[in-house]
Amino acid sequence: SPSGTEGLKFTNSGTKENALAMIDARNQLLTPIITTTLPSKCAFTSSDLYCAVPEEIPAAALLPDDYLKHQVYFRDIIYVLPLIDGGRGGVLNLPVTIFDARAAEFETPIDADQLQAHDGKLYFMNRYDRKLYSLAL
Repeated sequence: SPSGTEGLKFTNSGTKENALAMIDARNQLLTPIITTTLPSKCAFTSSDLYCAVPEEIPAAALLPDDYLKHQVYFRDIIYVLPLIDGGRGGVLNLPVTIFDARAAEFETPIDADQLQAHDGKLYFMNRYDRKLYSLAL
């Protein structure tokens, strides 16, 4: 988070049950996040959490390993989740779609990684074509 007191934690129980959660600086759970994605696919602003969430995660995929080794690629939908009390109270689990490549009729699928929010824009690298993209927030 911008304050540095909250962050995201991805866990995999070994049985392919993936989970993303918002934690505090002491690694204590603030809120489990209902959308499953990796921390590198999310970015904080002072009031929101933006996450690129795969439409589907293949059942055989072992995350985060397969993703980091480029053995699996996703088609993402980008959501915004409002922070509660600037993040100190976790996140409100009511995701709102802000970008869906299917609806935008993109020719290139989007697998957004390394999300960063700056000056009213969300920046990310698309793993399919290695290009930098931005969305107005």
